[in-house]
Amino acid sequence: MMFPSLQRAASCPELASTLEEDVTMANDQMDRLVNLLPAKPDNSAAPISVTNLLQDCLLLCKEEELNHAARDAALIDLVRRLHHDQIAGLSSARTWARAMRDSDAVAILEECLREEKQSDARLDAIGDICCRRAISCCDRCSSDNFCAGMAHA
Repeated sequence: MMFPSLQRAASCPELASTLEEDVTMANDQMDRLVNLLPAKPDNSAAPISVTNLLQDCLLLCKEEELNHAARDAALIDLVRRLHHDQIAGLSSARTWARAMRDSDAVAILEECLREEKQSDARLDAIGDICCRRAISCCDRCSSDNFCAGMAHA
């Protein structure tokens, strides 16, 4: 799993903590969701879009030209995209469960959806702080050119 790499790349303690909570949440969700599936899923086969996002995250982790706050904001953006993909999938599965009148599955899926949305909201708030810090740093570096200050830590 790539989240430990993301946690190490995060300079904001709140982001590192939220990513750690996300790993725990994902493991707990998998334990609950696996009971809804007829067979255990193959965890090695990640969808291409998720794989691409995670590769982008790893590239950002190694990006030295970004200041810490800008890198954190970019990591948050990518992790939020993963959450939004999860929210869409869980929402669709919940719609099917409702149509099949499977109240147990609906309850499990709604709990997972609630958790994903809460984590997304936490990341949104942290992202706002990181973006403000990145802009503040850049304003100190260069009032004319936002990108000129991105290399400044």
